[in-house]
Amino acid sequence: MKKFLQTHGLLIFSTGILAVVYFYDERFQEEVTWVAIITLIISIHFASHRKQIATNSLEMQRLSLQRAYRQSYRSEVIGWANEVVAVMSECTILCELDPERAPNFFQQRNHLRSRLSELIDRGRWFFKNKRSGFGHWKEGAYQGIAPEILGYIKDVHKRVEELNYEKTNDNPLQRQRIVDQKRKFVSKIQKFVLPSEVEVEEELNMFS
Repeated sequence: MKKFLQTHGLLIFSTGILAVVYFYDERFQEEVTWVAIITLIISIHFASHRKQIATNSLEMQRLSLQRAYRQSYRSEVIGWANEVVAVMSECTILCELDPERAPNFFQQRNHLRSRLSELIDRGRWFFKNKRSGFGHWKEGAYQGIAPEILGYIKDVHKRVEELNYEKTNDNPLQRQRIVDQKRKFVSKIQKFVLPSEVEVEEELNMFS
């Protein structure tokens, strides 16, 4: 009903006004014929219809741009998240190695620490810190409290940093902690990248 009124409201209103004027104004009856009235009404209707089409077209363009931006943003986040998961998996494997039998254990540990640090910084492009006054002396991107999703990567970085590169010791225990953080990260990312019900409804409306 609302859509009908938006499309034909002006036509109905114009018809009503002209009818009132026609029946109550004798001068109007003498100077204007019904053909002129009908022509005027049709002209007004088509002008209104063209305006509605133009408005709908602009709205479709706006929704399409929003949709394209969301898809591009999600694609970049997914690419970053794929790297995070891959590095976390490498960290779990490193925990299983015996430092005394793996000559490159120390180098591998440092490499993974470097990769995790890089991924944390890149993650700040997508997930900003919550401003709280904490760390106000730091650069803008590092002020405030880091979001939970980056906290998982930070914790893995800490676990890798604590790995003993001379003896096995508690390294296997760190593996399970890293696995737990990876699962939390994957679950959080899943909620982020899946479209919301509102977005799905918007896209369905675009093609209905």
